[in-house]
Amino acid sequence: MTETAKKHPDCVFDYFISPYSGLWWAQTYEAGDLAKVLEAEEIVVSEIVACPNIHLYSYNTDTSLTWNLDNYKDPLHYGDWIGEELLVFMKRDEGRITKQNMKAYLKKERELTKDWITHSGCKKNWRGSTVGKRRRKGDPGRNEE
Repeated sequence: MTETAKKHPDCVFDYFISPYSGLWWAQTYEAGDLAKVLEAEEIVVSEIVACPNIHLYSYNTDTSLTWNLDNYKDPLHYGDWIGEELLVFMKRDEGRITKQNMKAYLKKERELTKDWITHSGCKKNWRGSTVGKRRRKGDPGRNEE
């Protein structure tokens, strides 16, 4: 990504880190991969924000999004309505990670991940999760009772 951006300095590239659910973060922790994932993300983010013509966005610290399992089809994939919201956020330049706020963003993400994992209801929330079974009112396939 960064090589392409450097070859085309007159173009602006917009990228975003897909907002994985709290359930995914808990599963990653349980698999013993959380530290590696966070370390890899830190490396990638630092390289990307060093390119002035790349705009990087992330919503992993938006708990109203990532902790609400109704927003997800499964632990990794959010619903279509979330994709639409992310485009609106990016258009308003919300959730952008820059050199100036990168460290604060990464710190907050680590803290929120730890909070999710140690949250008193976490095990119950993700072990017996209904991710993919619940939908927002009016969504296709939702059982309107």
